[in-house]
Amino acid sequence: MRFAFCLFIVLLVTACRRESPPAAAPEVPADAVAVVGRTPLLRTDLDFAAANAGNLPLSSVVATMADEETLAQLALAEGLGSDPSVRAAMRRMLSARLQERHLSEIKISDEELAAAGTAAAVRPLPPRMHLAFLRQRFDEAGGETAAVAKLEKARDAWQALPADASRSAFGPLAVEFSDDQDTRYQGGDAGWIQAGERHLLLPPEVTQAAAPVRAPGLLPEIVRAGGAAWLVLVVEVRTAPASVARPEVLRAGLAAAREKAAKEALLQRARAAAPVKILIPAGDSPVPPRVPVPPKLP
Repeated sequence: MRFAFCLFIVLLVTACRRESPPAAAPEVPADAVAVVGRTPLLRTDLDFAAANAGNLPLSSVVATMADEETLAQLALAEGLGSDPSVRAAMRRMLSARLQERHLSEIKISDEELAAAGTAAAVRPLPPRMHLAFLRQRFDEAGGETAAVAKLEKARDAWQALPADASRSAFGPLAVEFSDDQDTRYQGGDAGWIQAGERHLLLPPEVTQAAAPVRAPGLLPEIVRAGGAAWLVLVVEVRTAPASVARPEVLRAGLAAAREKAAKEALLQRARAAAPVKILIPAGDSPVPPRVPVPPKLP
């Protein structure tokens, strides 16, 4: 009896499945000009394509669009949508289009331009500084204390020089007391630098220590930075007068600053809508470059 009842239920479910109507085809939008598979191509798609198709008839443009859509659907079916290069191109394109939509042309009013010109005119420019230095690396001098002691000896030797042109640079003292091969035979000369800027040979701690100085002379303290001790001499300081920037330069600077702020606001909005969670360590080493595989010989 139980077996007969179960058999009846199975037959009933099978019959219901056979009698159920097939899934209805999706409704075609009224403004569709073609349907590829289950995807409609809209009149707006055709208008865009026709604007870049020269004098081709609309029928040819629609046929080209349909062929492109069929190839695109086949590409997705074959998994190309997961290809990293395709995903990267899509990210870049959508990001650029979003910024085009939200970052409209930036206009700077005459009042803003005048205010920026006034601020730039009264803002003093950082002075230019001519620097020289002696360096002693900790590992080559026998430790930090030994490196500092050697430069203190160099400072005493420099201060013992006559207070004339011989104290305008380190001169021969650089050969004796500096281990920097780029400058020791040029009197430790590091050239000119804008106060506060980075320097090719000097670590930021050194240039920051020299930035407030406004008169020639040795820095009062030996700077310890970058695994070395530094004795720095300000050879000359030149203070440039405040300059008035041209209106087009001011306008470009204001527009760039406003565009940067707008991009940051758009990015914050996007991050709020789609929180980011990085799943690899922050100090992860860079991905090594691919090494081309040599072709196999026949």
